[in-house]
Amino acid sequence: MGSGKSRLFNAVTVVHVVSGVGLLLLLIRFGLPGVGLAISISALLMGVTAILRARRVVGASVREILGCLITPVVASVIALLAIGSIEYFVVHSDRRGLAVGAGLLVGESVLFVIIYLATMRLIAPRMLVSLSSEVRSALLKSRRTAV
Repeated sequence: MGSGKSRLFNAVTVVHVVSGVGLLLLLIRFGLPGVGLAISISALLMGVTAILRARRVVGASVREILGCLITPVVASVIALLAIGSIEYFVVHSDRRGLAVGAGLLVGESVLFVIIYLATMRLIAPRMLVSLSSEVRSALLKSRRTAV
C-alpha cells in the first residue's frame, strides 16, 4: 500500500491518533484494563481503516475482503473464548506474582496460537497451507537479504 501511495496512510494515522487519545482519555479511569481496551479498539479501528484504504488500491470489493477475513476472525474468536475461559475460571494470572503471572500469560499466548492454528486447519485447511507457504517465503527472503 505504501509504494508511491503514502498519502493513503494519512487517514490510518489520523484514526490511530484521534481514537487512541480519545479512547485513552475516556477509559483511563478503569486503570490498566481501560488502557488495554483503548489500545485494542484503536488498533482495530486502524486496521479497518487500512483495509478500506488498501481495498481501493487492489480493486477488491468489501464482499471479497469480508470473505477472506471471516474465517480467521472465527478462528480467533474460538481461541479467544477458550483462552478467556481458562484465564477467567482457572488460571487467574492477574492474581499471581509478576514472574508466575507473566509465565502464565506466555503459556496462554502459546495455547492461543495452537488453538487458532488447529481451528484454521479444521475450517480452512487451504487457507492455512497458503499462509504457511507465505510465511516460509518471507522467512527465506529475509534470510537471503540478511546474508
